Amino acid sequence: MINHTFLLQSTHARAEGDFPASYGGVSIDSRTLRRGDIFFAIKGDSDGHDHVRAAFEAGAAAAVVENGARSLPEAPLIFVPSTVRALADMAAEWRKKLKNSKIVCITGSSGKTTTKQALAGILSAAGRSAVASRKSFNNHLGLPLTLLETDAEHEVCVAEVGINTPGEMDELERIARPDIGAVVNIGTAHIGRFGSKEKIAREKSRLFRSFGKQCGFAINLDDPLTVEIASALDCDKAGFSARNTSAEVAAADIVCSSRSVSFKMKIRGREFPVTAPVAGAHNVMNFLCASALGLLLGLSPDEIAGGIGNFTPAEMRMQVYEVLDGVVLINDCYNANPDSVAAALEELGRLKKSGGRAIAVLGDMLELGDLSGQYHYEAGEKAARCGVDILIAFGEEARHIRAGAGDGVRVEKTVSHEEAADIIKSVVRRGDFILIKGSRAMAMEKIARMIGGR
Repeated sequence: MINHTFLLQSTHARAEGDFPASYGGVSIDSRTLRRGDIFFAIKGDSDGHDHVRAAFEAGAAAAVVENGARSLPEAPLIFVPSTVRALADMAAEWRKKLKNSKIVCITGSSGKTTTKQALAGILSAAGRSAVASRKSFNNHLGLPLTLLETDAEHEVCVAEVGINTPGEMDELERIARPDIGAVVNIGTAHIGRFGSKEKIAREKSRLFRSFGKQCGFAINLDDPLTVEIASALDCDKAGFSARNTSAEVAAADIVCSSRSVSFKMKIRGREFPVTAPVAGAHNVMNFLCASALGLLLGLSPDEIAGGIGNFTPAEMRMQVYEVLDGVVLINDCYNANPDSVAAALEELGRLKKSGGRAIAVLGDMLELGDLSGQYHYEAGEKAARCGVDILIAFGEEARHIRAGAGDGVRVEKTVSHEEAADIIKSVVRRGDFILIKGSRAMAMEKIARMIGGR
C-alpha cells in the first residue's frame, strides 16, 4: 500500500480533489489497472492523459498528470511537471524504505528476461517471498513499477534492467540502488548507438557504481568484458561458466531437445543433474547466472538445483509448440540482435538433426548503425552454416541476409507479415522446424499467429 502523503512528498506534487489515505498500487495502463490503484498518465506511444477518464472508470483512486492537463469534475488529480520523473522519484524514495529486501538487478545484452525468470523460479521453489519484473519491464518505466510492487514482506526483488542509449544507466541506478547484480553478457545489441562492445560494457557497469563490500556480483567467467567489470568491484562475487568446470557454478554434458535442455550443474563442487523446460543450449548460461545470484542471496546448492525445473518461460522467447499439423514452431519473436540470432540458428540446426527441414524466418535487427548490413550478411552466413533449408528474410535488410546465405539456401524476401505466413504455408511439410525471430519493432509474432502459433 502506498501512502498518499508519501506520494505527494516524493513527487513534490500539487493535489486537487479528495484523496484516499493510501493506494493499492501503481499503474500506467488503464486497461490493466486494478481498482484502488493510482494512475500515472505517461506520454509514450499514446498519451496517457487521453486515458485518464478510462482509468477512473476502471477504478483508479487518483491520477497523476502533468501541469496544464485538463481537470475532470470531482476527479482527484495530482499535478507534476513530468509524470515520468514523478514515477522515477517515487520509486527511488520507495526503494529507500525497502531496508529488509534484497534488490537484485540483472542487465546484459541478451538473456536478461530468461535469467530473471530462472531466478524467480528458484526463489519460489525455495519458499522465498519475491517480486520479479513483469514481462520485460526493464526501462525507466518498468523498473520503477517493479520496485513499487515490492513490499516490506518481500525478501527479494528481482529487477531486469535494460538500456538502449548512452547515459540511461545512471538514472536507473539512482532508482534501484541494487544490492546484488549481474551482467549476463556483453554483446552487440544496440551497438549502433554505443559504438563498441567496450562502450556497452562501460555503460552497463554504471548500474553497480555504488556497490560496497556488502553487495554481491555474479560473474560470467566466459565473457572477458564482464570479468573486467567485476574486477573493478569490491564486493562478494560468484563466478559461473559453461567452459570451466572448476567455476563456482558450472555446466557439463549439455543435452538439448525441442522443449528442454538438460545438463550436469556443478555448484561449489557438488554435481546435480537438472532439466530446464526451455529450448536452446545458449539458455544454460542464463540458468548458471541465476544460480550464481542464488548463491549470493544465501540459497543452498540443493535449493538452487531443485528450483531449475520451476522455470516459467516468458512469452515469445524460445517457446516451442506444434502448428500446421506436425510442424514444430520455435517462437523467439520478442527481440533480436546478432548474438541471439546466432544462438537461435544454432538451436534450429541441432533440432534439424532429429529429422525434418529447418526453416528460418528472420526479421531486421535494429539499432545496429553503420554495421547493420554486415551483421545481417553474417546472419545469412550463419543460417547457411547451421543447415537452414529455407530462409525467409523479412524487412529492409533482407537483401543482406540473402547475400550472406549464398546459393546453397533457398531464400525468399518479403516486407509483408501476410506474405511471409503464406510462404511458410506453401513450403512447409510435416516434421519441419520453423524459427521466427526479429527485433521487437518488426512484430514477428504476427507471422507466428498467422500460422497457428500463440
